[in-house]
Amino acid sequence: MADVPDAQTRIILRPIGSPLPLGFFAFAVGVAMTSLLSLDVFPQQDARQVAVILVAFTGPLEALAAVFAFLGRDVGSGTAFSILGGSWVLTGLSMLSAAPGARSPVLSAFDFVLALILLLLAGSAIAGKPALGILLVASGVRFVLSGLQQLSGQVTLAHWSGIIGLVIAAVGLYGGLATILEDSRGRLVLPTGRRGRARESLEEGLDAQLAGVQSEAGVRNQL
Repeated sequence: MADVPDAQTRIILRPIGSPLPLGFFAFAVGVAMTSLLSLDVFPQQDARQVAVILVAFTGPLEALAAVFAFLGRDVGSGTAFSILGGSWVLTGLSMLSAAPGARSPVLSAFDFVLALILLLLAGSAIAGKPALGILLVASGVRFVLSGLQQLSGQVTLAHWSGIIGLVIAAVGLYGGLATILEDSRGRLVLPTGRRGRARESLEEGLDAQLAGVQSEAGVRNQL
C-alpha cells in the first residue's frame, strides 16, 4: 500500500487596519450627543436631529468597526461594537417615533438587559484592554441610569446619565487617539494598560501571533 503524503494546510491571513479607532470615535460622538441632550444643552425639540445622527452616523460606523474586528480575530471588540451599534440605531429610531421626553417601560427593560451584557463583556475586555473595559463598565452604569429614568421620569437621573456620558465620551476620544497611534506606528504610544495577549499583539513577533491559530473560529471545523 502506497504511503499517503502528509497533508499540507495553508491558512491565509489578510492584514487590515485596526477598527478600534473607528469604534471608539464613533461611540464618542453618539454618547456626547445624547449626553448633551440629557443635560438640556440641546432643547428637547432637537431630539430628532440627535436621533438622525445616531441612526445615520454612529450606528453604521460601529457596525463597520464590528465587522473588521471580527475579521481581525478580535471577538470581544467585535461583539462589543456590534451590540453598541445596534443599541444606537434602536435608540435613534425610538427617539424618532416617540414624542420628546416620552417614557417607555420597554426601553427601560432593554437598557437594563443591555447594561448587564456590557458589564459581562467588560469582565473579559478589562483583562487585556482596560481602556475598552472601562468604557464598557461606564456605559453599563449609564444604561442603568437611563433605564431608571425611563421608569421614574426623574430629571436628576437624566442629568447624572449625561454627566457620566460626557466622561465616557472623553474616554472614547482618548481610546481612539491611543489606538490610531498604535496602529500607525506599530507600537504602544499612549498608555492604555494593554496586558497579556493584547500587549503581545503589538510587541511580539509573527510566531507568537500565529500560535494557536489552528483552534480559532474559521479555522477549526466547529464554532
